[in-house]
Amino acid sequence: MAFELLNGEVVGGTLSQIAAYSDLFHKMIDGVFLVERKNFRILECNRAGLELLTSAPQPVVGKPILSWVVERDRITLEKYLKGASQSNEAQQPVDALFLMGSKKVFLEISACNLKLARNIEVLQLVAKDVTAIRQAQRSLEELTLKLEKASVTDEMTGLSNFRRFQAQLEKEHVRALRYKHPYAILFCDVDHFKKYNDQNGHPEGDEVLRGTAKIIEKHSRTTDLAARYGGEEFVVLCPNTDTQTAYALAERIRIAIANEAFTHREKQPLGCVSVSIGIASFPSDGEKPSEILERADQALYQSKTEGRNRTTCFGQLPKARLSKKAA
Repeated sequence: MAFELLNGEVVGGTLSQIAAYSDLFHKMIDGVFLVERKNFRILECNRAGLELLTSAPQPVVGKPILSWVVERDRITLEKYLKGASQSNEAQQPVDALFLMGSKKVFLEISACNLKLARNIEVLQLVAKDVTAIRQAQRSLEELTLKLEKASVTDEMTGLSNFRRFQAQLEKEHVRALRYKHPYAILFCDVDHFKKYNDQNGHPEGDEVLRGTAKIIEKHSRTTDLAARYGGEEFVVLCPNTDTQTAYALAERIRIAIANEAFTHREKQPLGCVSVSIGIASFPSDGEKPSEILERADQALYQSKTEGRNRTTCFGQLPKARLSKKAA
């Protein structure tokens, strides 16, 4: 397309090609920086770009733009700018955190090569202040994470709730089948908890539950998942664990709880706050996750029947049978 100018001359090209770049440069509402393609020194910036860096303690022109970027983002932005300087295509924007004195600003940087008069090539950076947007996104992400955590966490004890335990148990069962690994479940119940509550009140009982949960979590391994089953009952999922190893872990938990100086412990029938524990393992004690959990519960009932404050493995039972748990 051709355009006829007032003096009668005809110039070929589009309107954008005819427009003076300096006009566009200075009228952009976003910060625009022209930088060298090798060391990324700022050659020129528009008013909006200058305002973005006004709180900087150093001159703008002549300084590498990377000098304002915090260390954690500097390598990423440098790699991005090097890639942009070697490409003829506009690059997707990248975020970087800029530090101007004590002020931190998130800038979204878009880079492209720009050919000026006399075949001079520079790298053009368009910088948008996205601080408020990114902070809002981060707040939303943090809130989402809190809500997700709350949905799988027992509010009183801070352990995982049984919903998460069930989901993790299903995943562990699939892994165990695939890699032919065992796993074990510990089923724990605070002995004579109703009696403790009746004598000392529910607030004291809640403290016992929280203290028991902390001990279970402390003595569980990093690969284990401890959860509150409900009431005064807790479960521990032990991946890649056989019965013998699970028994050793259960005994550490049981002994630690019996030795803990809980308030009013001396009033309990056994002279201490204690737990009874049952253990069942895959594949020796069942083929399905629900069977392993149920048989750990049966082993727990046997511990209750035999006097409490003890650990019983399902394989020790004379026969498998469903039983009503002792109080």
